[in-house]
Amino acid sequence: MWEQMSITEIKAKREAQDFSEEELENKMYQALDEVEDMLLEYSGGDYGPVFKDDFRDYLYKVKFKLNRRLRSVAGKYRRNRRTKNCTIELHPECESVMDTLRHEALHLLTGLRDTKDFERLCNEFNIDFRHNETYSTMEDYKYILKCTECGRTVLKRKRMSKYIRHYDWYKSGCCNANMKLIKKED
Repeated sequence: MWEQMSITEIKAKREAQDFSEEELENKMYQALDEVEDMLLEYSGGDYGPVFKDDFRDYLYKVKFKLNRRLRSVAGKYRRNRRTKNCTIELHPECESVMDTLRHEALHLLTGLRDTKDFERLCNEFNIDFRHNETYSTMEDYKYILKCTECGRTVLKRKRMSKYIRHYDWYKSGCCNANMKLIKKED
């Protein structure tokens, strides 16, 4: 169904952004298969007690995407109950790709959130419960307005706006003085 990658290929590529979209999607389905097999073995071959009742409705509607806006998590699982679609998001700089995908696949198959029961299952299957990775996804501010009287920063913006374009129309809130615009170059 999909191509499996060797351990040396996986080790050579450290972060999620090093993989192509197709490779990441293959890894996601590989993680889903692995977790499903572990859950089946754990529950004695029965889909009932551990699996979410309607997990099959979601299983083949999984969308995968890289999300640079994730800051404190390596991956995120989202499910839409109405449309039966789910999305697994991964930060591009995530270094533990397979562990994160297994963690999110466990969410998909069990329907559990990060609770004590979910932590117990993660420990049972040797899947990392928490990934203590933080990502600096905040881009620097391009435009900074400072008060000319006291030097206090009045406003920071990443994009040009009407307020930035016409900053001379306004006064600072701290001293009711004029402001100066500081532009940072890329």
